Amino acid sequence: MNCDRCSKIPIFEDLSVCILVPTEHHIDPVKNSLLLKNINFKLVNDIFLVEEENLEKIINLFLEMNLSCIEKRDIKLMPLSEKNEIKYENLKKLKSLQYYIDFFSGKDILYVLDKSSIKTFFQPIISANTGEIYGYEALSRGIREDGSIIPPNELFSKARNMDLLFFLDRLCRETVIKNAAKQNISKKVFINFIPTSIYDPEKCLKSTDEALTKYRLDPKNIVFEVVETDYIEDYPHLNNILSYYKGKGYSTAFDDIGSGYSDINALLALNPKYMKIDMSLIKNIDKQPKKQEKVVNYIKVAKENNIIALAEGIERKEEADVLIEMGIDLLQGYYYGKPCEIPQTTVAIETKLFNK
Repeated sequence: MNCDRCSKIPIFEDLSVCILVPTEHHIDPVKNSLLLKNINFKLVNDIFLVEEENLEKIINLFLEMNLSCIEKRDIKLMPLSEKNEIKYENLKKLKSLQYYIDFFSGKDILYVLDKSSIKTFFQPIISANTGEIYGYEALSRGIREDGSIIPPNELFSKARNMDLLFFLDRLCRETVIKNAAKQNISKKVFINFIPTSIYDPEKCLKSTDEALTKYRLDPKNIVFEVVETDYIEDYPHLNNILSYYKGKGYSTAFDDIGSGYSDINALLALNPKYMKIDMSLIKNIDKQPKKQEKVVNYIKVAKENNIIALAEGIERKEEADVLIEMGIDLLQGYYYGKPCEIPQTTVAIETKLFNK
């Protein structure tokens, strides 16, 4: 059985709201703003009980007060299901003003989640051994109601601020699985996931397992790729998630190696099958010996640990040639193909093969 936290996107249709201010100095400004808007309230022990059914109206009132970032963080709101009556079940709605500001400014995110408005784009990954397509990274893009694409950084950062990252991450994974099956992809499919959005893999990944079974994708062709490795703080928890995936027969990969955030030793200790070297190290690598030294070392470490090394963000032939000479296993980037809804099946350019 799914819990409400995992299965229900918050809907605020409450009858009143409790406002907790951090200091006595905030009482008069809040009181004056409420009076100015003719909003009824009670002040009980420095706590505001506001009789207003439209929570968004209260949020807009605070936005007009020109508060600092710290104040937005420290002012707390708790919507109430009954007028001016606080119950235990209301406590889970006790969140910062900043959370509610982010939530009501994220209409596009709510639309994406409500309508499953996600498109999947497949970018080819090339084998340096054969020069052929080895698999695809699946990239998810949110689509606004007007049909425009939400940039991925905006999409995921807003979902995180709205505390809806789990919903978005799950929707993206399951949409990728459906679209990979629709496109009859029989090669490797790299599916991104954000480990900080998962609490218990047995429960949080159940629907992903069900989607893979429903669409009959071969587990040996599925690679779950850890993204946002800079957010990883709990490596035992991540290991638990990866062990769950491996137990199902899937492979795992780490993204952004060398981006300046990832702890390479800690990540490699988790024994992924793939290691993706960040594009920041790949750009103009043919012209920068220091980048070459770092990448050579990563490739060496990968081979010593029986890990397949993939270079991403390749845009020029010269970059590809240098990487192949270094012994890279897989290549990805605009040089070989841009992400497309219908995956390309051939590589139009000739690849210099390091084993020939």
